[in-house]
Amino acid sequence: KQLELAGAEVVNYQETIREKIVSSIADPNIGFILLVLGALGIYAEFSAPGMVAPGVIGGILALLGLSSLSVLPINWTGAALLLLALACFVLEAKYPAHGILAVGGAVSMILGALLLINGPPDMRIHFATALSVTLPFALITTFLVSLVLRAQRNKVMTGESGLLDEIGVAHSALRPEGTIFVHGEYWNAVSSSIVEAGSPVRVVAVDGLTLRVIPENRPEN
Repeated sequence: KQLELAGAEVVNYQETIREKIVSSIADPNIGFILLVLGALGIYAEFSAPGMVAPGVIGGILALLGLSSLSVLPINWTGAALLLLALACFVLEAKYPAHGILAVGGAVSMILGALLLINGPPDMRIHFATALSVTLPFALITTFLVSLVLRAQRNKVMTGESGLLDEIGVAHSALRPEGTIFVHGEYWNAVSSSIVEAGSPVRVVAVDGLTLRVIPENRPEN
């Protein structure tokens, strides 16, 4: 066929904003980065509920990353390696193994990123991208998980739970009722036996505004 181009008008094509966004995230390397950043934002929101911004931004980035990778042929072995990496980072923070789990997670994440896309080399995630994303992600994730676990393990120092098992001093004689000084405050208390003023007591229960105590120098029955 012969094209008749005489008098044809040349029109410059301009991409729309939507087309620019889609073309910019179509690169699997960009999609992988967006997905990892989104996962960090969502995890930060779950770690400290109420901040809102990390959760919203993380959700948007994660959806953009999934949108980018969803049109590409996914290798499920690579996806499984990425999930294994996340599990290793969490276990490293919960059960420190001298960095063995963290290193294993980093290696698993790099391999997972490299194997994630089934396609020609131009469509796959580059090694430089996998490495530059994995190392900060491993450090940040392990740090955040360790902070959460440490906060859960710390003893509650406020409210009723903060008074249990605390050592106080009898402000007045407990026969069996009286007052004690504990946790920087004066409380009404009921003792399991007579306690003289100035003697140490241990809080064993909280009953409203009254504490139940036992003499500290005697074992609890």
